Amino acid sequence: MAREISVTENIESVRSCNGCGAANFDSTIGFKRKKVDRLWDLNIGSAVLALCDDCLVKVIAECSAALANAKENETEE
Repeated sequence: MAREISVTENIESVRSCNGCGAANFDSTIGFKRKKVDRLWDLNIGSAVLALCDDCLVKVIAECSAALANAKENETEE
């Protein structure tokens, strides 16, 4: 069984970002948190992270920077 990596738009009506806590719903008990219109599911194998647009961009940027740094270190050796 091959493990996949994918990003899909989250379709659940009540979900929060695993990165910053932003929610796609209004709290009924008064929690104050950032409200977002959509969340994304980042699927890595059997793990799923719900991320807002901002956190997804941060994850992509961090991964890209780490990969670029690793490749740069390989060429220096």
